Amino acid sequence: MMITKEEILNALPEIGEVENPQWREACLAVWAEAAGMSCWERLADAPNNLDVPEDSLVRHTRGVYAGAFALAEAMQKSQNVDINRDKLRVICLLHDVCKLVELEKDQRGYHKSRRGEEFPHGYFSCHLCMKHGLPEDIAAAILSHSQFIKNTPACIEGILQFYADLADADVCKFMHNSPLLIGYCKI
Repeated sequence: MMITKEEILNALPEIGEVENPQWREACLAVWAEAAGMSCWERLADAPNNLDVPEDSLVRHTRGVYAGAFALAEAMQKSQNVDINRDKLRVICLLHDVCKLVELEKDQRGYHKSRRGEEFPHGYFSCHLCMKHGLPEDIAAAILSHSQFIKNTPACIEGILQFYADLADADVCKFMHNSPLLIGYCKI
């Protein structure tokens, strides 16, 4: 059974909030392509990480999205900084789409796929963004969110996504008594 665009939009209604129509369509196309290459029959089955496989990628993506927008509001108030909210939407929605093909489940249980073993986390998300015509600064922000990539975010929106991602992942890991990522943080 193939994951449909309708299922993706139902699971991630935030895609509909992307104002730029080309970016909105690219978000949907990136998710659809990654889903089509994955082993998952339903988007809800894809895990966010191997330490807590019951935590879904969809829940995490939506949590990062909400957290990044809360941070954006706080930074706008405290630092009077301009934030491109559409860019933030796309970065948050696509930062971990690569996990659809990096992680899999079979008779051995949950584990990294061949692609997950061979490429650093974030690489395939970046690749799909470029393939579907998203701007390089969005693709670079998505690539730099991974602790396995030495680059740091080069835009405010990438910084906000990075910290929202780390917070969401570590709160989940903490609640499940799993090792935290904060020790691997680039700072």
